[in-house]
Amino acid sequence: MMYFKAFQRTLLAMAILAGASTTARAGFVVDFDDVTAPAFLSDVTPGGDLGPDFTRFATFGGGVVINDSAYDNEATSKANLYATSDLHRLADNSSLPGVISAQFAPSFGVNGITLDIANGLSAGTFTLSAYGINNNLIDSVSIDLAAFGAGAGAVGTVSVFGSGITSFVVISNQRTGSVNFAIDTVRFLTAVPEPSSLVLCGIAGVAGLVALKRRRTV
Repeated sequence: MMYFKAFQRTLLAMAILAGASTTARAGFVVDFDDVTAPAFLSDVTPGGDLGPDFTRFATFGGGVVINDSAYDNEATSKANLYATSDLHRLADNSSLPGVISAQFAPSFGVNGITLDIANGLSAGTFTLSAYGINNNLIDSVSIDLAAFGAGAGAVGTVSVFGSGITSFVVISNQRTGSVNFAIDTVRFLTAVPEPSSLVLCGIAGVAGLVALKRRRTV
């Protein structure tokens, strides 16, 4: 009897908690620091761990992983950045598009993206845009950054939010032939079940324990 009353108190507490309707979020971070990267784009061979299709929680495109010494030590995590430039050539003499993008499956459930942009050789405006499964624009934000080596203002943080994000693109307004920037510390925010949903699961589990207890005492 004592155990059954304890179960009743637990059920009541869960029912009270079920009234809470706040939505919690969990995050995944990509910082590009899992590999040893060279300091110059000219030393990077396309493909493999260094890009341009570097994959962790998302498939990135348009850039390569590079040591931040090439960007005046602007990394916001550890040693590496994910960089693009239509000015410098890679080891095989190929060029990058000057645009960074990432794609992930709809089932990943991304509701927000926050990342750091590190500017290169010339000041510019940088835009982060998030898109849905049909390539519909969900959110977009821009930031002005100074050139590195010019003092403060060469690194900035931008965020976009909205349900159903399946890709993002980062572009700059730097003129063709002088595009040079990188991203770092990319955070993907993903939705987790409402507390009420978790409570219902807990109630079901406790109810099962109660039923088992009663059967054993019959």
